[in-house]
Amino acid sequence: MPDYVDYYDRTIQNHGVGFKLVGGGTGLGKTSAIRKLITLPAYQGRKFIYCANRKQLLEEMAQELKSAQPSGSPACYVMLRRDLEVVLDTLKNHQNAFYDLLGQRIFLDNLSRWNDKYRLKRVDLPAVKRACKTLKELLSLEISQLPQLLLPRITRAGAARPTSNWPITLWCNRCSPISPSSGARTFGCCS
Repeated sequence: MPDYVDYYDRTIQNHGVGFKLVGGGTGLGKTSAIRKLITLPAYQGRKFIYCANRKQLLEEMAQELKSAQPSGSPACYVMLRRDLEVVLDTLKNHQNAFYDLLGQRIFLDNLSRWNDKYRLKRVDLPAVKRACKTLKELLSLEISQLPQLLLPRITRAGAARPTSNWPITLWCNRCSPISPSSGARTFGCCS
């Protein structure tokens, strides 16, 4: 019975370049077939872009490709992270360099030219800095502290002052909605 390696091989042979949407249910071997295909000698000189909606699959594929390579050889893949992951990594590991960049004359001159040329796509540098500060604050908080941080910002934005049982719902990665515990502005969780 043919598998996805045969399917991919046939598709690539029939179409030298292009985009191919591969449908199919979970567990049918779509991702593992790509890993097998790109390691075949016939495809060593080719470039592929593989996109999946499950980050875990991509990370597993990257790890397996890395472990299959001879030590010292260059990586045969590049994994592009989501914008949010890049921002989080920058704020966590390169914060000083990032803020130094934002203050350099060459950056400010280019930003000014951009803002002059693209008035509808202007970049508000103080707003970017505030957003980074807020994101860093959010990352350092525990889930129970979020309402105290968010409520003043919501109120400043023009929302009515919430009552103690104001319905806030967030989603936890491990469970269903996290809702305020009865009468308090703190969240319970799946623990």
